Order: sequence, then structure tokens, then C-alpha cells
Amino acid sequence: MKRASIYSARIWGDDFQGVVFNNKFKSTDTSKQQVFTPGKTDIELVENCLRRGLDTLVSTPTYNFSGKSMVDSIAGKTVFPNLTYYVRQYFGYVNEKGEKIILVNSFYQYSHIYADRKYWLKQMVNVYDGGKAFWHVKVNLHTEQLFDLYINGI
Repeated sequence: MKRASIYSARIWGDDFQGVVFNNKFKSTDTSKQQVFTPGKTDIELVENCLRRGLDTLVSTPTYNFSGKSMVDSIAGKTVFPNLTYYVRQYFGYVNEKGEKIILVNSFYQYSHIYADRKYWLKQMVNVYDGGKAFWHVKVNLHTEQLFDLYINGI
């Protein structure tokens, strides 16, 4: 890992790249939990879990203006075939059971967000809509389970 900011470090693998945020970073998504800094082995486990199970997950429903759910199928299949094209942000926290959870925030590497390294290396990327170019999921390191997949604009 290579330091990117006072809150983060870049990480690369054979088929992924991203940034790990340390326990000094404060986010509204993890503000109520105890936070921790994920290590390289934590990220490798997360990536294995993504490759193993992302294609079977169903996204949290998103609703259109008429109140109809826009999730029609297994949403993980929309991003899984192109997993290597997504850049990840990793945020660690501890749940109420004392289990370590990593929030994986992902965006397409050819998006305008990726070009602005000053932005995504230092803070959580939050995008409204954007379709399958932006998604996030949580990984329980204790159970090695993926949960709370959310794909923008599906």
C-alpha cells in the first residue's frame, strides 16, 4: 500500500485497485460505529468474497417516481462481469456483534470521478443515480458474507 492522504492509502492487486481509508477518516456512513483500518489481508479477503458472491446478490430496491421497484433481476450480475473495471474505496467498521465489516464503495474507472484523484483518494464518493457505474456493498470479514448491495439508479 502507498499513502495517498493523511486518511488513505492506495492498494493494487492483480485484478483490482482502490484506496483504503484509515480509522482517522470520519464518514456519515460509519459515524455511529467503531472504525478500524483494513489491512492488506482484509482487502484480499474482501476481493475474494466479491469474486465469489457478487453475482448472486440482489440490490436494495430503488423506486421510480410512480413507486414501482426498478430492480427486476439479480442486480449483482450487472457489475460482476466487469468487476476489474471498478475502482474501490474501503472503509472498515465494527458492527454491534463486534464483527469487522468493510464497506466497499465502487465506481467505474472510466468515469469523471476517477480522473479527479484529489477527490476520490481523500473522501468517500457519493453519487446520486449514475446507474451501474456506481455501487457499494458491505462485507462481513467474520462470516465472509456480502450484504447490502446497492447499485445506483437500477
